[in-house]
Amino acid sequence: MNSRSHLETASALTAITADLTGVGGIGWHARERRRQQLIERARALEAQAGALEEVLGGWHGRSARPVIPALQSVMQRLAGTYARPSGIEQELYPNCGSSLRDAVDRLEARHQH
Repeated sequence: MNSRSHLETASALTAITADLTGVGGIGWHARERRRQQLIERARALEAQAGALEEVLGGWHGRSARPVIPALQSVMQRLAGTYARPSGIEQELYPNCGSSLRDAVDRLEARHQH
């Protein structure tokens, strides 16, 4: 939320408070309309806060809850992505015929003749 919307919210709250207290001689219908606007603004702010909480939870990670599993932080997930799987790495080196490297070497030997 930027500073302009903060000012708009503060201005709206000031006007609503004045309306609800009867300052300015505004009638009941105008006060009710302002009250409804305040409720709508509060619901919108609550939704924005929930969305921000979801984003931050996804970024920083979140511990497990009764029905929701734990969520790793972005940095933890990236570290796991860039880690080398040891099972794949050993296939890159010759080991008496059973590695992927040995199979490629055999194919090259056959095609060179």
